[in-house]
Formats: sequence, structure tokens, C-alpha cells
Amino acid sequence: MRARPRRHVALLATLLGLAVPHATTAQDSRAAGRDGAVVSATSRDPAVHADSQRFETLHALVDRALVSSQTVEYDRLLSFLDRELTRAPDDPVLHHYRGFALFRKASVLATMNDAITDAVSAGDVADGIATDDGTIKAMFEAADRALERAAKGLDWPESLALRSAAVGQLIAYGGPLAGLRQGPRSMRLLDAALASGPDNPRVWMLRGISDLYKPRLMGGSVKKAEASLRRALSLFATDAPAAPAPWWGHAETHGWLGHTLEKQGKLTEARAAYAEALALEPKNAWVREVLLPALDKVTR
Repeated sequence: MRARPRRHVALLATLLGLAVPHATTAQDSRAAGRDGAVVSATSRDPAVHADSQRFETLHALVDRALVSSQTVEYDRLLSFLDRELTRAPDDPVLHHYRGFALFRKASVLATMNDAITDAVSAGDVADGIATDDGTIKAMFEAADRALERAAKGLDWPESLALRSAAVGQLIAYGGPLAGLRQGPRSMRLLDAALASGPDNPRVWMLRGISDLYKPRLMGGSVKKAEASLRRALSLFATDAPAAPAPWWGHAETHGWLGHTLEKQGKLTEARAAYAEALALEPKNAWVREVLLPALDKVTR
């Protein structure tokens, strides 16, 4: 019963370690600076200028961590957030991104553990030292708490959707009855996210992942996953979040759609979806190093 949830964690983590920014704050600032409006406003208001600089740094650290999917980059991001939280301990934006970073880092560590387990099972030499399950579980729990705290001061649907994902991953670490406790809670959080952000592409992306891995008895199916992911992509076409709102997810949704299509045997469509992901993010390691090689093996 434990192996299947851990596979869910591994694939989700591989994916969620990668994302594409819709537009950078630095680009927005340069564009606004051409007419002088924003530049002059921030120069007159030190608090606004400080917030802008904080988000530019946060944005850069998030992007670096997402693209690299390296735990060291998540550690840098978390160090920055913890430092900023000492100055603004009740800032819900900082708590949201701290929960986000903890969730992603825990997912990366879970992926590494699965890779080590697979290497051992195959008789290969394991590359790396596994992280204790208790440590990963505590990280998912901390992510849930941080996102819950953020949601008290923000109305971002992503906070609820990410909580749903974090709670879902806890099923793999909670024993045989964890699914009975955490499964319904995860679904309630996702339903709340959809009610709060019915046109939010990141919420629909996370719903697609949930649809893909949720048991059929609970309403999951690959067809539903495809529909949810296509809905997400249609919403990304007009997605223009204002700082400091979340911006990630466009390329990874193409990746998830391709993976879902591959599961249905639609290999040509899957390859096209992966190409769309790489058009948005050429260095997307999940697509380049995981999905495309797997597809190549199937089509040989």
C-alpha cells in the first residue's frame, strides 16, 4: 500500500520542481520605468520600494529553485524567507512562499529517496543518501501550516490548492489509515481552492494532477486529468498575475498534459505537448531529462 503513494510523490515532485515565470518583476519594472510613473512613485515611498526589492529577490530565488530543482536552491530561498519573516513575522505573502518552498523541497527529497530505492531494487549502486521519512513528513506538515497561516491574510487560491497537494503527500507517510483521514481533507481543500479561484490556471493544474492519481472509486481518471489540464492551459493564455501573486505553472502544465496523453497511448500528441513546454522553458529538466527519454523508449 505504501509503494503507490510514493510513486505519486516522486512524479509530482519531479514535475513540481520546475516552473515557468509568466513575467518577471524586473521586466515589469523596466516597462513601467519607461514612462516614469512607477519609478517616481517608488522613489518617493521607501516602503513601496523596499517591498518591490524584496519581491524581485524572492522572484529570482523562486525561479532559480524551480528550474534547478536542487535542494540547495530551496535552502537559499528558505533562508531568505526566514530572514524576512524576522522583520515582518505576520506577512502572509512570506508565509505563502515559505509553505510553497517547503512543499517543493520535500517533494524533491521524496523524489531522491525513490530514485535511491529504485537503484537498490535494480541492483545498481544508489547515488546519494536517503532522507529520513520523518524529516520529509515534517516538511510537508510545516508547509501545510505555513500555507494555512498565509490563507488567513490572503485570498490566493494557490494557498488552498498547495495545501491540498501537501496533505495528499502526507498519505504516503501516515500509515495504513492515512488515506482515510487525509484523502477527504485534501479533496475539501482543493474544492475550496476551485470555489475561490474558478479561473485560476494553477489550481486547475493541481486538480489535473489530483484527477490523474486519485483512485477511480474517488472520481479520478486519466480523461478527467486531461480535461482539467486543458482547462488550465486555456486559462494560462490570459494569465497575468500582479506581483507578488504566484506566476508559476505554464510550462509544467504542458508537461503534465503530455504525460497524461502518453498514458492514453497518444504518443504524437504527447511529444507535441512536451515541445510546447520546451518552447516556454528550454531548460526544463523534467521534460528534457525525464519525460522525453521515457517517451523515446516507448516509441522505439
